[in-house]
Amino acid sequence: MQKLLNGKGILTFKQLIETDSKKIKGWLNEWPWGRMMDPETWSKQARLADIAKESGKKIDQDIFRDYMNYLRGGRIPGMTKEHELDDPDPRKRDDLKVIEGIGPEVEKLLNAKGVYTFRQLVKTDIGEISTWLKEKDWPRMHPESWPKQARLADIAKESGKEIDRNIFEDYLAYLIGGGLPETRKQQEPEDPDRRKKDDLKLIEGIEEGVEILLNAKGIYTFKKLIETDSKKIKDWLNEQPWGRMMNPSTWPKQAELADIARASGEEKDEDVFNAYKAFLKGGRSGEDTENK
Repeated sequence: MQKLLNGKGILTFKQLIETDSKKIKGWLNEWPWGRMMDPETWSKQARLADIAKESGKKIDQDIFRDYMNYLRGGRIPGMTKEHELDDPDPRKRDDLKVIEGIGPEVEKLLNAKGVYTFRQLVKTDIGEISTWLKEKDWPRMHPESWPKQARLADIAKESGKEIDRNIFEDYLAYLIGGGLPETRKQQEPEDPDRRKKDDLKLIEGIEEGVEILLNAKGIYTFKKLIETDSKKIKDWLNEQPWGRMMNPSTWPKQAELADIARASGEEKDEDVFNAYKAFLKGGRSGEDTENK
């Protein structure tokens, strides 16, 4: 494979980045052993490999390995040590909410601890972040991938290159269980927060006002709702006059079925979710209602 690319004048990562994958596919199709190969992701892999080579930083090497692992269907390994980067201008702030797992409340917490930028987040020790989260009674949050996400977000911001934005978005898709797109249409990047959100109003008992409340607490997806203790949600509701009569005890279970249906796209899973919703009244199970 390398001999073929070298023969076509591609000797470096940078040259591979600049070569159209369709052209490479045409070269591969000339050989029996190349017809089953798909070079769609090679330019992205080359970009990450080039960044790791140029910077010499362990975090960039880790990100490249993670991306390779992603392509093979693997899981993301946790961060093992702090990675050093140059200090950013403290007057500049980044939107930390583009990081999967960071909502408005977590961003406020990080800002209060002096973390305002992607580069500062990269340098922050995972154990320290975990301690801050536990102090706020958010022990179920897992910040292990946040520095890597922040590194990719910072690269995309600084370079302004579409390939770097796409790599960052692929990495987010990896973390939230999405698939690597076979092709990517040329389009304006979506609002990351909007792209990550699930429609929580599909849950029986959750209307627009409740969804806004949950979003304010950092719950944007079915997965986050599944992980959130219903007693904690009830405490949030009790702080609102309109929420005191609501019972969120079934919301995590509903969210689990909704997430399964969304992820699989199969009609049978959607039917199970809808049947469970039909069984409920105002976010409570029929059994609970009968026992009252």
